[in-house]
Amino acid sequence: MKSCKYPFEAVHEALVNVPVHRNYMICRLRKIIGQYPKDAAPIFRSTEQSFIVTLKNLHYGKASMPSGIDHNVDKILSVISIDLKATQKQISDTLGMSV
Repeated sequence: MKSCKYPFEAVHEALVNVPVHRNYMICRLRKIIGQYPKDAAPIFRSTEQSFIVTLKNLHYGKASMPSGIDHNVDKILSVISIDLKATQKQISDTLGMSV
């Protein structure tokens, strides 16, 4: 019977290459993280079954709202300040806006 060395050689090669690939991956992740401010950096986590990336929303505030929204927000807030229990339908009827 012929000796089969291939499976053993393949396993050996994989074990030798793991540290190289791991170091490459870690350096690349650090490069990505370095592009963000410290309070907004993505978080990378992995297990044997999954790789999870958590990205923080960098688009908070009015800067990400469509133009013209500011005026409508002020109108809506004024209606709510008059009647705290105003429904969406009442607000849209009062302001002539569609729901």
